Amino acid sequence: LPYAFDNPYPVVIQTASPGKLPEYLAAGRPILYFGPEYSYLKWYFDKTKAGLCVTNPDKNALLSSLRQIRDDSNLRASLSIKAVEAAQNHDASTVAKIAWQTIDEVCR
Repeated sequence: LPYAFDNPYPVVIQTASPGKLPEYLAAGRPILYFGPEYSYLKWYFDKTKAGLCVTNPDKNALLSSLRQIRDDSNLRASLSIKAVEAAQNHDASTVAKIAWQTIDEVCR
Protein backbone atom coordinates (compact mmCIF):
# COMPACT_ATOMS: atom_id res chain seq x y z
CA LEU A 1 0.00 0.00 0.00
CA PRO A 2 1.91 3.07 -1.17
CA TYR A 3 0.99 6.51 0.14
CA ALA A 4 2.44 9.84 -0.91
CA PHE A 5 5.17 11.19 1.35
CA ASP A 6 5.02 14.70 -0.10
CA ASN A 7 1.28 15.21 -0.31
CA PRO A 8 0.04 18.82 -0.38
CA TYR A 9 -2.96 17.67 1.70
CA PRO A 10 -1.52 15.80 4.69
CA VAL A 11 -4.90 15.68 6.41
CA VAL A 12 -6.09 13.33 3.66
CA ILE A 13 -3.20 10.97 4.33
CA GLN A 14 -3.75 11.34 8.06
CA THR A 15 -7.38 10.23 7.87
CA ALA A 16 -7.85 8.17 4.69
CA SER A 17 -8.27 4.43 4.48
CA PRO A 18 -8.51 2.66 1.13
CA GLY A 19 -11.91 1.13 0.43
CA LYS A 20 -10.15 -2.06 -0.56
CA LEU A 21 -8.37 -2.44 2.80
CA PRO A 22 -10.77 -5.14 4.05
CA GLU A 23 -10.21 -7.11 0.85
CA TYR A 24 -6.43 -6.81 1.19
CA LEU A 25 -6.68 -8.04 4.77
CA ALA A 26 -9.03 -10.90 3.93
CA ALA A 27 -6.65 -12.13 1.23
CA GLY A 28 -4.37 -13.28 4.03
CA ARG A 29 -1.23 -12.10 2.32
CA PRO A 30 1.47 -9.95 3.93
CA ILE A 31 0.78 -6.24 3.53
CA LEU A 32 3.55 -3.67 3.24
CA TYR A 33 2.62 -0.07 3.95
CA PHE A 34 4.97 2.49 2.39
CA GLY A 35 4.07 6.00 3.47
CA PRO A 36 4.35 8.71 6.10
CA GLU A 37 4.46 8.08 9.83
CA TYR A 38 1.42 10.27 10.53
CA SER A 39 -1.10 8.34 8.41
CA TYR A 40 -4.14 6.46 9.61
CA LEU A 41 -2.80 3.30 7.95
CA LYS A 42 0.42 3.46 9.97
CA TRP A 43 -1.64 3.73 13.15
CA TYR A 44 -3.94 0.90 12.00
CA PHE A 45 -1.11 -1.50 11.17
CA ASP A 46 0.69 -0.68 14.41
CA LYS A 47 -2.50 -1.48 16.32
CA THR A 48 -3.46 -4.67 14.46
CA LYS A 49 0.03 -5.95 13.54
CA ALA A 50 -1.59 -6.84 10.20
CA GLY A 51 0.99 -5.08 8.05
CA LEU A 52 4.64 -4.10 7.98
CA CYS A 53 5.24 -0.35 7.79
CA VAL A 54 8.02 1.55 6.07
CA THR A 55 7.80 5.25 6.93
CA ASN A 56 11.16 6.24 5.51
CA PRO A 57 10.86 7.42 1.89
CA ASP A 58 14.19 5.82 1.06
CA LYS A 59 14.17 3.10 -1.60
CA ASN A 60 16.72 1.09 0.39
CA ALA A 61 14.37 1.01 3.40
CA LEU A 62 11.61 -0.27 1.13
CA LEU A 63 13.88 -2.87 -0.44
CA SER A 64 15.05 -4.03 2.99
CA SER A 65 11.46 -4.54 4.13
CA LEU A 66 10.55 -6.42 0.96
CA ARG A 67 13.50 -8.72 1.54
CA GLN A 68 12.48 -9.15 5.16
CA ILE A 69 9.02 -10.32 4.10
CA ARG A 70 10.51 -12.56 1.42
CA ASP A 71 13.07 -14.17 3.70
CA ASP A 72 11.26 -14.45 7.05
CA SER A 73 8.57 -17.12 6.94
CA ASN A 74 7.57 -16.41 10.55
CA LEU A 75 6.99 -12.76 9.73
CA ARG A 76 4.94 -13.69 6.64
CA ALA A 77 2.83 -16.10 8.68
CA SER A 78 2.28 -13.59 11.48
CA LEU A 79 1.29 -10.79 9.09
CA SER A 80 -1.07 -13.12 7.25
CA ILE A 81 -2.78 -14.36 10.42
CA LYS A 82 -3.15 -10.86 11.84
CA ALA A 83 -4.49 -9.60 8.51
CA VAL A 84 -7.26 -12.22 8.44
CA GLU A 85 -8.09 -11.45 12.08
CA ALA A 86 -8.25 -7.72 11.33
CA ALA A 87 -10.48 -8.36 8.30
CA GLN A 88 -13.14 -9.74 10.64
CA ASN A 89 -13.45 -6.26 12.18
CA HIS A 90 -14.57 -4.96 8.79
CA ASP A 91 -17.50 -7.36 8.50
CA ALA A 92 -20.71 -5.36 8.00
CA SER A 93 -22.49 -6.92 11.00
CA THR A 94 -19.49 -6.26 13.25
CA VAL A 95 -19.22 -2.66 12.07
CA ALA A 96 -22.96 -2.11 12.59
CA LYS A 97 -22.79 -3.54 16.11
CA ILE A 98 -19.88 -1.26 17.03
CA ALA A 99 -21.65 1.74 15.48
CA TRP A 100 -24.84 1.11 17.46
CA GLN A 101 -22.88 0.60 20.69
CA THR A 102 -21.13 3.91 20.10
CA ILE A 103 -24.40 5.70 19.36
CA ASP A 104 -25.95 4.24 22.52
CA GLU A 105 -22.98 5.42 24.62
CA VAL A 106 -23.03 8.92 23.13
CA CYS A 107 -26.79 9.29 23.61
CA ARG A 108 -26.73 8.32 27.30
